[in-house]
Amino acid sequence: MYGAGKITQELRSKGYKIAERTVGKYMRELGIHAVYLTAWSYVGYVRIIGVNSK
Repeated sequence: MYGAGKITQELRSKGYKIAERTVGKYMRELGIHAVYLTAWSYVGYVRIIGVNSK
């Protein structure tokens, strides 16, 4: 997913003159938000109950 910055860069490369703040406002108005992916995140120990567990 893209945030306002990347969307702004993409639009500018296609010839549009638009500010990053304007793109951010449109994104909020439409309910769109950036999704940030992390390389690795620790969620803690999870115990998996299998068939052979007592």
